[in-house]
Amino acid sequence: ATAAGNSNDIVNLNVDATVSGATVTTDHGGGDALGGWALSVMSGGAAVAGAPAELDAGTIEVRYTTQTLRVYVHNERDQVFGFTGNIQGGDGGHNMNPGSAAIELTVEYQDGGRDHSFDSDEWDADMNTQYSSDRTVRGSNGEDVLIMGHRSTSRLVVFRHLPADKDIIVSASVMNGASYKVLDKDPHNDVLETFRNLESNGVMGGAFGAQGGYSSRVSLCPLQEKNPQNFDSCSSFAIVNTYTVTGDVSAVDVSMARSGDGFSVDTPDDPSFVRDITVSLTPKAGENFGGEKASFTTTRYNDDNETPDPRTAFEFEDVAGGVYSVGRPSGWGATAYEVEDGAATTTRSSVDPLAGDVHLAIRPSTYSFYGYVTTGDADPPETVPDVTVSVNGVSATSDEYGRYILKGVNRVYYYDDDERKRGFIFSASAEGQSAKADSMVASGFASANSPKMYDFHLTAAGKFATISGTVRASGSNAPVSGAKVEVDYGDGEGWVAPANPNAKSSRTLDANNIYLTGSDGTYSIQVTAKALGEFVSVRVTKRGMNFQPETRTHLPAHAGSSQPGIDFTGYLSATISGQVRAPGGGPLSGVEVTATSLVPESEPAATATTGRTGRFMLNVPSNNSYKVELTLTGHNFAYPARYPGGIVFAPEGQTVDIGTITSTTAGALSVMAARQRVPDDATTTATDESDPSRWGPDIMVTFTADSTDVPTGYNTATYVLQTNTSTDPTAAGHPWVAQTAATQTEREEHARTWTFASPSDGAFNVRVVATATDNTSVDPTPLDDLVITSGEDPVAAVDPSATGVKARRQAAADSDEAAATGNFIQASWTAVTNGSSDFRVVAQVDAADFGGMVWVVLAVPTETDGTEREGVSADITGGIASASIAIPSGTGGTGAVTEDELAAAISIAVESVQGTADATADGPKWMRSAAFPLAARAASGG
Repeated sequence: ATAAGNSNDIVNLNVDATVSGATVTTDHGGGDALGGWALSVMSGGAAVAGAPAELDAGTIEVRYTTQTLRVYVHNERDQVFGFTGNIQGGDGGHNMNPGSAAIELTVEYQDGGRDHSFDSDEWDADMNTQYSSDRTVRGSNGEDVLIMGHRSTSRLVVFRHLPADKDIIVSASVMNGASYKVLDKDPHNDVLETFRNLESNGVMGGAFGAQGGYSSRVSLCPLQEKNPQNFDSCSSFAIVNTYTVTGDVSAVDVSMARSGDGFSVDTPDDPSFVRDITVSLTPKAGENFGGEKASFTTTRYNDDNETPDPRTAFEFEDVAGGVYSVGRPSGWGATAYEVEDGAATTTRSSVDPLAGDVHLAIRPSTYSFYGYVTTGDADPPETVPDVTVSVNGVSATSDEYGRYILKGVNRVYYYDDDERKRGFIFSASAEGQSAKADSMVASGFASANSPKMYDFHLTAAGKFATISGTVRASGSNAPVSGAKVEVDYGDGEGWVAPANPNAKSSRTLDANNIYLTGSDGTYSIQVTAKALGEFVSVRVTKRGMNFQPETRTHLPAHAGSSQPGIDFTGYLSATISGQVRAPGGGPLSGVEVTATSLVPESEPAATATTGRTGRFMLNVPSNNSYKVELTLTGHNFAYPARYPGGIVFAPEGQTVDIGTITSTTAGALSVMAARQRVPDDATTTATDESDPSRWGPDIMVTFTADSTDVPTGYNTATYVLQTNTSTDPTAAGHPWVAQTAATQTEREEHARTWTFASPSDGAFNVRVVATATDNTSVDPTPLDDLVITSGEDPVAAVDPSATGVKARRQAAADSDEAAATGNFIQASWTAVTNGSSDFRVVAQVDAADFGGMVWVVLAVPTETDGTEREGVSADITGGIASASIAIPSGTGGTGAVTEDELAAAISIAVESVQGTADATADGPKWMRSAAFPLAARAASGG
């Protein structure tokens, strides 16, 4: 029906319309929900009167013809895939505002397999590209509306009104001169397609092209506002900063002089540039997304007269930030320097990570030595050609002038008197010359990349005898390698290296000036020849083993003689362990423990001293019986019943734990000293004179001791209490003083209590000295007095500091209650004192006569012995005409304090002093308590 055909009838229409949810749901997701839409019934271009407000017109399909694209650019800093925001100092956004951005985004479309730029009538980039932060507001139509310029920087780029049916692509590139790199390797890309590969490209919302039009907005990994941020793998374009890495390869070199018999040695500021050295930067997998390996190889030496050869310097440009390893040949090190304004500054240990321009100095990490080989006593000595010199296994032969040069030397470990060190071992040998024994030099002797001169001096050829043999392990008969062979020539020098300590072709890294058996356990040594009828001795030692025989003696060593078959058998050492307990039950430190073989006239096989745990371990030759003895002044020791007398058998390779050895002593233990409060007078039963707030005159000392626990040959111990009032008991003029008047007041078994008069109100230390004299009736040999000094116990100084200070205003000096309008100020406090303690009440007032806030003396107790601590009051009527400033050494200047100034709100404190305050550095000083705030006096009748 139409209006024209039925102008007078009501047209009845049954129209069902539903407008809700998404416009279209596809395999690629749903479109935006439709809101704010309206349906109208029209007739002739005008709304039909009376038409219902809600109509059902069926399903309405809406497809957008243009869409908005949001793109984000972030700076990949933490080398973790995706934008990590501020999590653990992670990635940051890149400012894309025009004029600030170093990255250019280009929007194109694909058609027919080719990329095309938009004509301005298709899409105008200038008009439709916006730069802003991520701030949006909800518009009246329910869409997010972008608000421009919310922040000073923009990390988000918004392209509006892009044709929805175009296959949109976005590419990112670095602008000319910018120090950035767009990551273009998986998992990153520098070109993103918005119409396919949606998941890998991070497209969110409706896509473009055949899949597009279903949403008003398409986002390439939009910012997600979560707390904490969780961006996972979301990022549109990732960029990294790029830097320049420069470097050079050089060495401070040494060479034979071109003329004469000297050397040519570079100076550090004029080094030699070295060829065939390859330097590389290799990105570390998983910690470097944008880096690519770069390398450089030096090509030749410089001529002496040339400037630094550019072929020994390198420059890697546009190196992406991240973690790199610096490759260089073995024996070369790399030092990185931060570069500012083209100059190397701060030293860096590595390029891990690369976060700025860096200069790499490639230098040798090994050591070079050079010098002469000489002989004879002439000055200068004669040089020797054809001598093999060696430093840490690197060898060279001296030339016709006796010169040698060694390069590429590494430090090695060696033992010097059983102390493990790191450094250099020099040796030299030649036919017809006595070999030079190894010289051990610690690391500080030389520096890497700094040639060090070292001369060898050989003695003339001598006459030798040869001694050889094999060292084998007991039981298995296996060869013992690395055993040290030493010779005693009987000249009083003791055990020394044989004449040819460097004869072995290979030695372990910890070899020093010793001769070691080889892997087959054999040795063959030269010893300096002795006259007929004279002999040498040889011994073999190795840590953790003992040998039988211990020493081979009376070996003939006349010139040209040979003594084969001088063999030794090695046994694994045994260990004797135990623990020593103190008289009080805890571990006892400082005890010297020795193990001595029961073979007559044996020297101690091992010695140890107990530490804080009281334990000891003695490594001794095995398969022997030993007597374990303990020594500590004033102590007796008792062994476990299983090992009477401390006799222990030590089997090969085993540890024998003899258990706990207990100790006793006549010395004083658990010494404790303290001041005593005023006690009750026992003679007056009707009155209790004790006073917990007053220190009495005495010091009480308690300790435990058994005077009979003395070694054999001594009388019972006696005890003397000593004090030292110096803060430094070792200082001259402050000796320990015996308290001869001290009396023993209590004794219960071994517990003792003594008292004596306090020597000082200051801090001091107390100790107890036990003395036992010689008992000649037991031991006829005279013995020195046994003196056992206890540990020290400190006694604190008398501290009369006032605590719990309170103050109030009251009507009269002796009033029992506060009065806000009163003219008297009363103070009270608590303290622990003695007769030398003194107090004063001070007030902080704003006094015009003093020019501001000042502490003045307000009142002093009438008693000067420190007993008065309550009811100390001051009358402020009329003020104080001559008030004294309170200073630590006494009083300062004086001035007037008015009644009104004292009636105002003020602070009250109590100062205390032990003795008489004075101005000397160490003299007594007034100490002020915490301040108590006193309210202003109230107006009378108020």
